[in-house]
Amino acid sequence: MKKKISTYALVALSTFTLFSYTPFINNMESSLSKTVYAEETKTDSTQTTTNSEETKKDIVISDEVQNSAKVDKIFENKIIISFKSAANANAYEVNYGNKKTLIKLNDSQITQVKAGTVITLTATLSFEKGTSIDDDIKIYPVFTDEKGEYKIDTNSKFITLKKEDIKLIPTAPSKVTISECYPTLKEVFLSWDRAAYADGVQIKICNAKGKVIKTQKVKYKKATSKSSSLEIKKIDSTAFYKIKIRSYTTFNGKKVYGKWATKYITNALDTIATSDYKNGSIKLSWKKVKGATSYTIYASTKGTKNFKKIKTVKNKATSFQVKKIKKEALVNGKHYYFYVTADKKFKKEIFSSPLRYSAEAVFIK
Repeated sequence: MKKKISTYALVALSTFTLFSYTPFINNMESSLSKTVYAEETKTDSTQTTTNSEETKKDIVISDEVQNSAKVDKIFENKIIISFKSAANANAYEVNYGNKKTLIKLNDSQITQVKAGTVITLTATLSFEKGTSIDDDIKIYPVFTDEKGEYKIDTNSKFITLKKEDIKLIPTAPSKVTISECYPTLKEVFLSWDRAAYADGVQIKICNAKGKVIKTQKVKYKKATSKSSSLEIKKIDSTAFYKIKIRSYTTFNGKKVYGKWATKYITNALDTIATSDYKNGSIKLSWKKVKGATSYTIYASTKGTKNFKKIKTVKNKATSFQVKKIKKEALVNGKHYYFYVTADKKFKKEIFSSPLRYSAEAVFIK
């Protein structure tokens, strides 16, 4: 193929000879109207497109892998789970509750997975103590894109760990208290709120010196119940008894126990109230309770209702003169009602004897 090339272009290309070769200028005019053809040289070059993206192989989760997740070990605030690897996945995103955690495979594991080997992977998931896990745990396979970022394969299945197969070691029961008491019979009913995943409790009853005098187990029968109770005999109002209580659950066919919680109990304190007209007061008296750190006095003018705290006295006291109730002087001929609790402080908790009967007195001047 030939193309026309203007002689003006030739002039421009040859300007460096204008001053050296004057004969060429004289002949230029005759060549301006001529057309010169030049042969086009075609270079045969092959254009190649390089794709830097590595083709992602499909992640494959078999039925065996999809149902492989299980809990290997439990704690109060975490669990260790395991599951089998999916073909061509080099990481996994574990979703549980409102949390997410990324499990990355190391180089050795990636090599094994690429070779078609199914390996077992583990993950540690943290929870708050005493929480109940209400959702399934979902494990999504992840691949690495061309930027080195981890991406969930939305086209793949995911591995599921059912919430029914998940549990934590239960915490100690909460709200441990005496719900009923019988001072004459020396009996009390201890009640508490169950901890999540607890199948029962173990209780150790100790005397005032801490010596274990009895150990009992309570197995929960109704899974829907939120509270339980136990009748404990030989508990009088002369001393505080140490109670150690812990929950247990069944995991892999064995009982797993939580941590002990320490409580103190005693029976109801008998309070005597008499009008002391000489001192213009009502005298309250009670028997000393071994292990008590103080005594608290409550008063009411409405029978068994609306008791208000009026005074806390030291542990050596066994009586108290009531002259005023909340800065109001006692009224002649009026009925007043009182009860006294023996209190024991242990660490940051205060344990008090229960209320069984209140003492009544008529103030007489």
